[in-house]
Amino acid sequence: STAQDSGLYAEKAARHKLSDIIQRQLLLFRAARCSLPAAHWYINKLRYAQKVMNK
Repeated sequence: STAQDSGLYAEKAARHKLSDIIQRQLLLFRAARCSLPAAHWYINKLRYAQKVMNK
C-alpha cells in the first residue's frame, strides 16, 4: 500500500541520514587519531550494509 511504501521510504531515508552522521563523526575521530578498532569495525559494517542496500 502507499502508506506502507511511504513509511518504508521514510525509514530508509532516516537510516541513511543517521549512517552519514555516524560516519562523519567516526572520520573526525580517525583524523584526530582517536579511532578504536571498534570504530573501524563499525565503519566497515556500515559500508557493507550500504553496498547491499544499493544493489
